[in-house]
Amino acid sequence: MTHPIRIAIIGCGNISRSHLDAIESLSPRTRVVLAVDPQIGRAREVAARFQCEASPSLEACLNSEVDACAVLIPHDLHYSVGKTLLSAGKHVFMEKPLANHRSECQELIEIANHSGVKLFHGYVMRYNPLCQRIHQAISKEEFGKAIAYHSFTEHHVTEERLPWLNSREKLGGGVLFSHGCHYIDLIRWFYGFPDSGIFIGSNRNNEAMEGEGTSHVVLSYPDGLLANYHASWGIPYSKLAFSIHAHFEKATLYLNWEATPGELWIKDAKGDRCLLKSEPIKQVALEWEAFLNSIETGIPALTSPEATMDSLEIIWQLYGRPNEQIRLTPFQLPHLTPSAV
Repeated sequence: MTHPIRIAIIGCGNISRSHLDAIESLSPRTRVVLAVDPQIGRAREVAARFQCEASPSLEACLNSEVDACAVLIPHDLHYSVGKTLLSAGKHVFMEKPLANHRSECQELIEIANHSGVKLFHGYVMRYNPLCQRIHQAISKEEFGKAIAYHSFTEHHVTEERLPWLNSREKLGGGVLFSHGCHYIDLIRWFYGFPDSGIFIGSNRNNEAMEGEGTSHVVLSYPDGLLANYHASWGIPYSKLAFSIHAHFEKATLYLNWEATPGELWIKDAKGDRCLLKSEPIKQVALEWEAFLNSIETGIPALTSPEATMDSLEIIWQLYGRPNEQIRLTPFQLPHLTPSAV
């Protein structure tokens, strides 16, 4: 494209803030031309910032000169809104998860392929420089072979913070699907597709949730590596809130996300030292840069649906048989025409 990529913001709530900062930082490659939110006051705030139109209706996006849309809305609306936008020939940045159900995701991928537009899956953690450094160490066996992996996210989330918290249908499940899909995707990206896994969920201190408020997942690999992820929305006083420990023969890499900026540390025979620091906003800017690059070059992004859907597939299969170790199989992509990218 010779002109800036014209972007519509679909959903102007809290989650939009980091995205708006990232889009603004990438000017003049981008220009926000429309803000859409059923709460028109929120849309007008974004419109005032970017000197663009505001609307309560998705129809405004279809009638405007919009190249790409940032879909930053509740999970259960992803499918219907995504289908409308992709069918209209708009490139779509879809916040995770792509949609709540397997068939919906497959259909969105098919529509994007048929329409010749890019569908981007918003797994921002793959663009986090600290996580990219861990990926590099694993793929290059920089510290010897990988031995084990531990990760967790602990927060206290209430209906005041997330109004649809208690609805399984709106969330697509519970904390594992809604929030933990980021971190299951990291495991998948770091180590490949697991051989088997087990999921255990609980509602302790999130009793009103229909889905689980706390979850534990262990994924097993043919070489004996075990990767686990613990997630909870019921922890009022967590010490770290978020961390990753990647263990190797010769070292351990661990994340200190509570530091500002975030830090990646190494512990080995020489002791502990910081390897890398990164501000949280950088990962969102890198994510958006990847989306823009995919539009401009036609090359699939690191988080195209084709590259990331296995993470949701793992969760769907674990949800189907909780409390038991099961064999896992990858996501089945729909049949795509030869023109697919």
